[in-house]
Amino acid sequence: MPAIGIRVGGHAKLYPFSLLADNGLLNDSIGTTKVLITYDPDFSTAAAFERELVGAKLNFRPLMDRKDGLLLMDDADTGSSIAGLLDGQSLKEIDSVLSTGFDWEKLYPNTEVYS
Repeated sequence: MPAIGIRVGGHAKLYPFSLLADNGLLNDSIGTTKVLITYDPDFSTAAAFERELVGAKLNFRPLMDRKDGLLLMDDADTGSSIAGLLDGQSLKEIDSVLSTGFDWEKLYPNTEVYS
């Protein structure tokens, strides 16, 4: 099972690609850290970001479908994406590992699996 694994503040969590495929992004929490997981099915890759910016906890949603291969999103509360209230700000990327679930769970046996 291809997946992205993340470890934040002593908490480990695994996100199977099969559960990310529907809309390409996921808002979640690991411990007290709010995270955004993005997934590109065309390239079978994913990335993770903290979704707190300038003290605001953001809640992302897709703006359009992926017919052209480009995922556009905005914050559901502020409407910010590439312009708006948070123009010029960037989310902090979280270190992550693209892995099989089995390999990740060997490294982090107490991992939580997103379902």
